[in-house]
Formats: sequence, C-alpha cells, structure tokens
Amino acid sequence: MPPKKMIGRYQIKKELGRGGMATVYKAFDPMFDRDVAIKVLPRELLHNSQFQKRFAREAKTIAKLEHAVIVPVYDVGEDNEQPYFVMRIMSGGSLADRIASGPMSLNETAAILERIASGLDHAHKKGVIHRDLKPGNILFDETGDPFLSDFGIAKIANLAQQTHLTGSGGIIGTAAYMSPEQAQGEEIDYRSDIYALGVILYEMLSGKLPFDSSTPMGVAVKHITEPVPRILEIKPDLPPAIETVIEKALAKNPESRYPSAASFASAFSAALRGESPDLSAVALSPTRVAHPRETGVPVTPTQPPVPAVQPVSPKLWMIGVGIFAFIGIMLAVLFWPRPAPLAEPDPSTMPAVLATSFPTETPAPTLTPEPVSEPVVTVPGGADLAAFITANDIWVLDLVNNAPPTRLTTNNREKMLMQWMPNGESLIYREGQCIYSISIEETNPQPVICLENTEIEGFSVSQDLSQVALTSDRILYILPFDRESILKMRDRAAVADAATCSYNQVPAKSIRWSDDGTGITISYVALTNDGRKDVIRVLNVSNCQASAPVAIQDFPADIFTPDGYLDNPTITTFDWDGGEAFLLNTFLRNEGYGELYFYDMASQQAQKLNPIDGVCCYRDARFSPDGTYIIFSFQDERQGLDVRTQLFYISLADALAGGQSFKPLNLPVDLLRVARDKPMLILHPAAITP
Repeated sequence: MPPKKMIGRYQIKKELGRGGMATVYKAFDPMFDRDVAIKVLPRELLHNSQFQKRFAREAKTIAKLEHAVIVPVYDVGEDNEQPYFVMRIMSGGSLADRIASGPMSLNETAAILERIASGLDHAHKKGVIHRDLKPGNILFDETGDPFLSDFGIAKIANLAQQTHLTGSGGIIGTAAYMSPEQAQGEEIDYRSDIYALGVILYEMLSGKLPFDSSTPMGVAVKHITEPVPRILEIKPDLPPAIETVIEKALAKNPESRYPSAASFASAFSAALRGESPDLSAVALSPTRVAHPRETGVPVTPTQPPVPAVQPVSPKLWMIGVGIFAFIGIMLAVLFWPRPAPLAEPDPSTMPAVLATSFPTETPAPTLTPEPVSEPVVTVPGGADLAAFITANDIWVLDLVNNAPPTRLTTNNREKMLMQWMPNGESLIYREGQCIYSISIEETNPQPVICLENTEIEGFSVSQDLSQVALTSDRILYILPFDRESILKMRDRAAVADAATCSYNQVPAKSIRWSDDGTGITISYVALTNDGRKDVIRVLNVSNCQASAPVAIQDFPADIFTPDGYLDNPTITTFDWDGGEAFLLNTFLRNEGYGELYFYDMASQQAQKLNPIDGVCCYRDARFSPDGTYIIFSFQDERQGLDVRTQLFYISLADALAGGQSFKPLNLPVDLLRVARDKPMLILHPAAITP
C-alpha cells in the first residue's frame, strides 16, 4: 500500500471539492486525533514575496475570528511552498444543498438568518469582510446548526490577483451574490456582505435567485442596472412586509441598506410577526463597560462616517460594465500585464461592527466624510444586554438595538447559576462540576473553578470583585476572589481552607451579594412541623473574618404567605437589588413558573405583581442594574398545553402600579419553544460614554 499523502502533519483522506482558487481535502490530525478540512491554495502563490507577506497577515486575521457561528480555523501554514488553511470539518451539508430542494419555511429561514447575522457582524467588527457570501459557504454541523465558512478566502484570492499570479478572473466573488459596487470593481465595505445576505434570503424563500442570466457577466449587469424583482409575484403567500425588507437589503446604494446584519435579521423577524419593520435602522454601538447604579444611563452611540455615494447614471453603468467585461475576459486567459504595488492597509480604517450592533468605522480612501451627529439614547434601567438559557445553551439579546439574540454557547450541555461578572466583562455559569467564564467577544469558555466529588450549588462574586461566596454541600463559604488560586482548588476541603468564614446553620443554596459587600442573601430549605419550606435569609457578613455571619431576616416565613405557598412551599428563583428590595416567584407549573412577588425588607411588605394581565405564571425575575426595571420570563396559564414562553423588560413602577399593557421582547419564532426550559435571565449593565 502506498504511503498516505501528507500536508504538514495532516494525513489526507480524500478530496472533498475544488474551485478556481483552492482544493479542499478531508484529512486526519494525529496530534488531536480528529478529522479536519484542509483548504489548499496553488503552490505558485508563495513564489511572490509580496503575496507571502500579505498572506501571512490575512491568514492571522482570519484565524482570530473566534465566534460560535464561524467555522473555526485551527491552523494556517505552508507545506512544500503550498499555502493551506485547516478548519473544522462540517458534516451536515451546505445551505445550497437545502435550497436545491425548494423554498424553505419561514421559521427555518428566520432561524438561519438570525444565527448567520451574528457571525457576520462579529467578523465585520474585526475588520473582516467575507466578499464571497453565498449558500455554498454556509455549512451545517451534525446537529443542523448553520456556520459561516471561507472568511477571507476571497480576500486571499484578491491578493493573488493583485500580484498577478492567477488568471481566474478580475473581480473576486460569485456573480449571483455580488453587490453592484463589487460588480463594478469599486471599493467595498461590510455593506456588500449585507447585499449578499439579502440575495440569500430571497433564494431561501423563493427557491430562485433574484437575477439570472446565461452568463456570470449577464448576472452582474442585472445586479447593477435592474430593480429588485418582487418576491410576492413568485411567492404571494409570504407576509407582504417581507418584500420591503428584501428591497432594503438589496438597495443599489450601500447607504440605503441595513447598517448591520443583525438589524436586517431583526426587520425580517418583525415582518414575520406582522409588524412594520423599522427600516430606518439607526446605528447604535454602546461600549461594553460596567457602571454604577443610576437611573436612565445615557449612552452616546456612534454612527459610522460613511462617504456619500453619488447615483451612477445609466451611461456610466454601461461604461463600467463594459470595462468589467473586458477585464474579465482578458484575465480568463492571460496574466496581468504588469505588477501593481501592494499597499499595506491601515487596520484603523477597517470597518468595525459589534456582534449584535452596528459599524463604528468604515474606510474612506478618497472621500472626506461628512460629520454625523451622535444621538444620545437613554437606556431604560441601565441595561444594554440580556442573557438567557434555552435548550441548554446561552443566548444574548441586544436591548438597545432591539436586535435578534445571538447564540453564545453551542455545546448543548446543561447550564446553571448564570450571572454577569460585576465589571460586565464576562458572564459566568455552572456546567457539570465547574464554573466557567465566557465573554461575548471571544466566546471561548474559561474555567474559574472545578470541584471533584461535590456540586457547586451557589456562586456569586461581590460587586468590588474582592470576594466570592460559594455554597457546596449546603455550606456557605466566603473567600478572597483570586482567579489564579481559585482555579487550583479541586475539592471542598481546599475551599474550606481558603475561606475567611463559613456558615452552616442552615443548608444554603442560592446566593446574592449586597451592593456594599457587607451582606449576603441565601435561599435554604427549612424543616418545620409542617414539612419542608423554602426560605430566604439575609446575612450580615461585614465582620466575616472575626465571627460567623449574622442572620438579619427570614422571609416569607412568618412575614407573608404567597399564594399557593402552603400547598407547595417552594421559592423557585429570587433576586436582590442589593439594598432593601427583592423579587421572588413560587412554584406552580413547568419547572418553576409561579406567582411573582415584590418584597421590601425595610417595611416587611410584600405585593403580588403578576404584571401581565394579572395572571400567572413567572420565573427568573431580575432587577435592572439601576433597580428601576425588571426582566422576567412569562408563561400564560390560560394557554394550557399550547403555552409559549415570552420575555418582558418593564418598568418596576409600572409593574407595582398594575393595570398596564406590556410588549414582550423581540425573540425569534419558537426560540423558547420548550415549556420546561429555565431561561435564568440576567442583565448586563450598559456603558457610560464620557
């Protein structure tokens, strides 16, 4: 048997496909004992020193695109003067395969669009434009989740063109999904990807491309000159507002398109719900920094200084198309006649877009941008993001831009105890026997602490990041929050040795810190003559090193009796504003939904809220960072078995007053489809922009 062909350390198994610029192989990585996909570029590319330098730079940029929706690049290198990329192998086929079977359902289309939009915006934030977005570059894993692939491959191909090493074509991209400005050979930015995503949406819904011709050149001409075909003439059963959404995404003028993929996906979701989509799409981009509690935090968003694009006359269109056609034909058979210098780009001029918000900077190589005013937006409750759990994974919802949620984790493993770190830089959660930390930008979980042979029942970091409270085997431990030393702890004995104090007078579970770090609230199970009851206890831990924590107050206990508490004395979830106010809910149905209560510790007065039409049921209520709003999940008990979960973010004053009507947060259709999901909502403090 002949020896296996190798590329680097990778053992080639078979060829998966090839195109004008690369060949893709299935290979085996012996170092990590896994199959991978290797995309190999032509060997002659590395003969040019300019290409070598730019290839190394672009390859590093691509490899840094770490996001839950982007196919990860494991390795980049060259073997025997042949450049290659090593990526995760995707076994679920491509979006092109699915479209080939005919038009897709609205729900499936919305789910794919929302997920892909988050990855696309993340790449734009990092200054990377896809340039060749198409169904063949949207791949599915074995569970059916879509991923974006081939980021930057078109840019690498463009580098090859500029160094005259390929005669495959003059303008990089696929004609069917090419924006008008790309087809005319103009400078492009992130909005060219938005256009391509609009073409993909059109194709998913109709099963057809908006522009078709017998030649790629003919398709490119139509993208430049012809109006967007009316999708309702092909699919009259679609919601009418969808046509308007598609027309905006496929606008000839880049300035008229959506400012981000997330806003595009949000408009499509609104159209599905029968709402009039917001086509103005004002770009907002608050910085992610924690802030102290205050009402109505002002956030100064930034708008990208996009150069004005002048309308192109039909005469100039045809001249441009003629030049494009001539270059394309010549490059099909010849190399470029003479080298063109490669200018090193300034990274500061690359476009930047938040994963679920909008660009903050766009390149303007020849035009002086007009200054754009920056509106000041008041963030209700001082929160800009909400995170929740569904189907065992964490999703993040942008409250400022009303954009669709993005998926933060993808391993489908049960997660508990989710909370933002007080500085807002990351969130933490329990998975298995470990507490993990994960940031929105990197989406790569890092262990904080893992305990063997015991369960972490509660975990909370103080507001000043100096202390951490942890419950294990129903004992409360308070210890210094030193990430390095905590990570080394492997069992409860190590935690006990490091603790400044502990508390075992009651079997403690959940934990909340006071704002000033002198108090802790725990939930515990009390054993009474009437049986077991969930109780919330407030502790004074200000003198923790010298003496044990001191109990200040227990409730509901003898203070008040929530409805249904006598039959099922369970408090599913509670939250503390860090001062005197509490939110809690009882257990009546579906893994912990029940009546929602507000409790004031100073006056010892409780009030049943039930803000949605005065009916049950609620869970996971949380105070906003400034304490003036609350967020919660709601299941309308009147819907019976057809109940669906909704999330609400409302004014606490309105909830206490009652009699108000509230609108749920913007969520994709059927995202919270499992009635027994535990969303475990948490709110991220918005930024203060100086």
